[in-house]
Amino acid sequence: MRRNAFRFLGAAAVIAATAVVSTPASANTYMVGSCGSGYSVQEAFPLSSDTAPATGSGVIFLYYNSSTGKNCAILRRDVDFVASGGMGITLRVSDGQVATDASSNYRSYAGPVYLYGRGHCVSVDAWVRGYWKDSAYLSHTDTGGIAWSHCG
Repeated sequence: MRRNAFRFLGAAAVIAATAVVSTPASANTYMVGSCGSGYSVQEAFPLSSDTAPATGSGVIFLYYNSSTGKNCAILRRDVDFVASGGMGITLRVSDGQVATDASSNYRSYAGPVYLYGRGHCVSVDAWVRGYWKDSAYLSHTDTGGIAWSHCG
């Protein structure tokens, strides 16, 4: 339980740090979740499990480029979580567009996925399947999502 509390705090720190950084990301800042030039962070959301909210196994990042009207989503895995069963992310726009990037071979990140969404709401769903390095291979799937939001 204590480990989950620390992971929750770690995920909260990632979210806070990401929200503070509002300058457009570049390809050189890949490790902080860059979708490319002109994108700014709209939201960051930690994955959760059936037994623990905000496990920290991964964080969904949603970005927006106001110049192009495109949304971008990425899922990043925590360094202490082994994604043995892969990862996936799905971005949806309220006009019916869907973009998915998922594979059982992904180990560090899923995405980026891009969709044009100016004037529409977006939602994001993601998952990572694996285990914590110190958990004796107790495999599970953590999921999460950002409900319809960022409309306009």
